[in-house]
Amino acid sequence: MNAFIDADDLRRLVRETLAREPDPPSRFTAALVANALAIADRAAAAPHTDDAGRDAAALVAAIRAGALDAPGPERATALSEAAAGVRRRLAVTNPARLR
Repeated sequence: MNAFIDADDLRRLVRETLAREPDPPSRFTAALVANALAIADRAAAAPHTDDAGRDAAALVAAIRAGALDAPGPERATALSEAAAGVRRRLAVTNPARLR
């Protein structure tokens, strides 16, 4: 399971959406379903890690504590790690935004 996207939940949502739609589904629904299935496929193929949630919680705690207010190596590392996390999520949810 990916920390941000649960592929099985997305596929379940697609099935529920299609069950409610007339036959054939609208163009909007078809596009929505195609996009959701593509995200689910990328999420299932993405490396699975439990570190992402803990890293995000640690970053939030450090920001709230003011530990990253001053410029320095800790702040630069935190910004770099946060940017890497955003890139990992975009690779699953919207890879076109990485270009």
